[in-house]
Amino acid sequence: MRALLAIALVGCNFNPPPGNGPDAPVTDARPDGTPDVPPVDGLPDTPPVLDGDGDGIPDADDNCPALPNADQRNFDADPRGDSCDACPHLASDTDPDGDSDGVGDACDPRPETTGDTRLLWTAFQDANSIAGWTLSGGTWELANGRLRQTDTAPVIAYASPPLTVPRAYVATRFRVGTLGTPSEGKDPGYGVSGGYGSGGAQYYACIVTDTGLANYLVAVSAWAGHPQTFGASLWFGAFGAGAAIELTHSSASGNRCNARTATTSATAMDQRGPTAGAAILYTQRAAGEFDYMFVVSIP
Repeated sequence: MRALLAIALVGCNFNPPPGNGPDAPVTDARPDGTPDVPPVDGLPDTPPVLDGDGDGIPDADDNCPALPNADQRNFDADPRGDSCDACPHLASDTDPDGDSDGVGDACDPRPETTGDTRLLWTAFQDANSIAGWTLSGGTWELANGRLRQTDTAPVIAYASPPLTVPRAYVATRFRVGTLGTPSEGKDPGYGVSGGYGSGGAQYYACIVTDTGLANYLVAVSAWAGHPQTFGASLWFGAFGAGAAIELTHSSASGNRCNARTATTSATAMDQRGPTAGAAILYTQRAAGEFDYMFVVSIP
């Protein structure tokens, strides 16, 4: 019996074979019994989208990356949007600003003197662009991103934003529509103007006019109690339906006017000193559309 017990004890080896110790704990967040496997990311990480001005437009696509402008409006279709364009109505790759006053050299009445201030830029996109404006003496409406005046009567029709400036630079572009009957002499025939004044009586203005005898560019100065003065030059641009006339008026020194079309330009001067007034656009005996208005205050 003892021999049989010894044999049985020898046959039952209680030492586990090598390598068969207790199992290591297995992490398993899933109930299927399969050990977790770290995820493998074979795709490169996507860099964060940069939007420095927080306007919802990535910097890489933003035409004013340092200034919020979610509408991305860009009238002249150059590299900068209207909000950060030093001359939003004049296309340029660089828009130099030699005196660093925020008004580009090409549209600065004093490009070498600091202190000029951009007061207004509008391309008449919607009703907000003429909020608070005075519209008088004609039939005014917004249409297709332009300010339209449809009356060809002799009376002056004017549009004026709520600005009063001591001296001003005003730029605009007028697209000629229907023309009324021109008059002769100093009273404008077909009149289109950019300048500044008060009510329907302009203080300083540029007028492109057809008197029925010839086309003129007129720099005019007038105010209550003082006679009108004129500086005029012949202008050989077309004043007919469809013509696009760019006007700039500056009172930085005297009263200087420039008119330009795609094929011709002219300059007129009147030396009467400036006085304060509201910026204006006006027409007389000429229906048509204004594309934009750009106003710089000259201290």
